[in-house]
Amino acid sequence: MLGDDDGELFCRVFNIRDGGNFRDEATGEMNNKNIPHLSSAPGVFPGASTSDMTPDAFRYRMETLRTRLFQHRAQRIHPLKDDKILTDWNGLMIAAMAGAGRVLACDAYIDAAARAADFVLKHLRNGDGRLLKRYRDGQAALPAHLDDYAFMIWGLLELYEAGFQSRYLREAKTLTDQVLASFADRESGGFYLTADDGETLLFRDKPAYDGAIPSGNSVMAMNLLRLHQMLDVPLYLSNARLLFKVMTGQVERGPSAFCQLLQAGLFEVLPPETVVIAGIPGRRDTLEMVAAMRDGYHPDRVVLFRPDGDEPENALPEIAELAPFTANQRMVNGKATAYICREFTCRAPVTDP
Repeated sequence: MLGDDDGELFCRVFNIRDGGNFRDEATGEMNNKNIPHLSSAPGVFPGASTSDMTPDAFRYRMETLRTRLFQHRAQRIHPLKDDKILTDWNGLMIAAMAGAGRVLACDAYIDAAARAADFVLKHLRNGDGRLLKRYRDGQAALPAHLDDYAFMIWGLLELYEAGFQSRYLREAKTLTDQVLASFADRESGGFYLTADDGETLLFRDKPAYDGAIPSGNSVMAMNLLRLHQMLDVPLYLSNARLLFKVMTGQVERGPSAFCQLLQAGLFEVLPPETVVIAGIPGRRDTLEMVAAMRDGYHPDRVVLFRPDGDEPENALPEIAELAPFTANQRMVNGKATAYICREFTCRAPVTDP
């Protein structure tokens, strides 16, 4: 394909060897197959120093060879691609992107999370507003499981704290209420994997094991606790505590298998801190106050933003409708103000970040 000279150079640069360049996972023996790879940083290719070409010419030659091989490979039948969009995996990614955007002050990450969340909320719901599991070729289908709800709620909470758009907090509350209505074990506590109006099963599983991904129960425990701190809904707190109660025996037998659930348990017993920032959106003192709340790692804290300023008389921002206790938490002396509260008892407001 490449010829003797080009082929010899390509094999040297990309570590192609007689007998193969990696060992069979089961036997540990070389298997006569090769995976082209670089053993040094790009631009420091072996053989470059012995060539009479300049570094730029050498890189150009290697890129030409790589392109020729790629074009040849493209003639093969491509492997099948799993291109469906899954609600639960998107929820995890939204949480990661929004959390990273908040910590790193990276709007691009937050925007990506918002686009994904908006897509799921628009395209992966049925006519009753319930979540669906997967989307492909313009069609969404299959009833969502607990993980789909739990992970999406997690993503929406992270997205709210990243940009303080109240609609994401409202959507998180709506989905949480759906979980309580359709997935809860009202007698013992915890949540089933499937909804009560789904397919009839011999046994409704109630998973809690935190493996490669966390369990829906573990994530829902944290979701309920965070939402209780944000919105002051006692029902959320009582359901989280019931979940802990029903899972206690499993956790005691093997605590390392329930790391996400234990994080939620720590969040409750610390106890958590709720910070409400009142300020004019986008103004410098508001941004400085928000930045102060994000300085450092605070796993026991939730942050709400209460817009203030030019609202009409008797009109309340949406966050005050969701969390009524924020209605009277206003700016002090025209400055961005933080209200730091534990168990809904607040210290004196502060205007100094």
